[in-house]
Amino acid sequence: MVNFRYHIVSLIAVFVALCLGVVLGAGPLQSRISSGLASNATTASSNEALAQAQNNGKIEARAVSELAQSRLNGSLNGVSVALVTVPGTDSADVDSMRQTLGQAGAQVSGEAELTNTWLSADSATFRSTLSTPLASHLSGLPADAGAEAVIAQAIVSSLTQSGSEPDLVKQILTGGDTPVMKISKDPQGGAQAIIVIGPRANTTSTNETSAAAPLASQASWEGLAKMIGNAPFGGVIFGDASSDRSTISALRNANVAATTVDQVGTTQGTISAVLALKDAHASARSFGVGSGATSIFPPAQ
Repeated sequence: MVNFRYHIVSLIAVFVALCLGVVLGAGPLQSRISSGLASNATTASSNEALAQAQNNGKIEARAVSELAQSRLNGSLNGVSVALVTVPGTDSADVDSMRQTLGQAGAQVSGEAELTNTWLSADSATFRSTLSTPLASHLSGLPADAGAEAVIAQAIVSSLTQSGSEPDLVKQILTGGDTPVMKISKDPQGGAQAIIVIGPRANTTSTNETSAAAPLASQASWEGLAKMIGNAPFGGVIFGDASSDRSTISALRNANVAATTVDQVGTTQGTISAVLALKDAHASARSFGVGSGATSIFPPAQ
């Protein structure tokens, strides 16, 4: 009898459990389970979309590189190029530029680095003083050339001209305890074109926090941009235009007559900068995707 009652109780307990399971499954637990499954499905879908977008980006970058390759090949055959970096320039961007110039048939004959003396607000007075002796050794300076333009023309002259005067200018720029420029590979005045590679976005070139620092930087950049086109084959300013305060954006907003290319740090930008070098004299030409750019690549010639 005990065993029979035990079995009856057990059967009742089983039926109660089943009923509770049905009720809970159709009510609160169902919503939680459904919510959990939906959340997992959404996460999986987002991850899949992200992976697809990244893959598409790689494919597009490769396609751009391959399409541009036909235009790059031989476009700068025999042209001697000097690469100029500034405080904050990424060495990887310099390596990429060397490689792309090689694909175009150009030769990197010189490499120089502009220092914080060229850029810093604290050195504005020093640059103004230095411009006086430099101007006496330079020819073809505009009558209204300011200190930054004089120093910029001196930089161009020291890289693209040879002789006693350009050599003296180079000594003034690179000498002393606070040089304006350091030359790691001297082109001996043989560079025909110049590419200036600026820093990427969110890269600070100095430790200054005063409001005068950006103004000094802008004046230095404008002076260089105005004079870089005086190189025999012209010059290109390659940098960032991701915001209004970015180097390239500021030059474009100031209507400086220079060839500018944005998207530094990308394959697309590097290719565009090399292609732009073919006709990079003193005229306002803007390439890339940032504000003020007229097209991503220079038009085919």
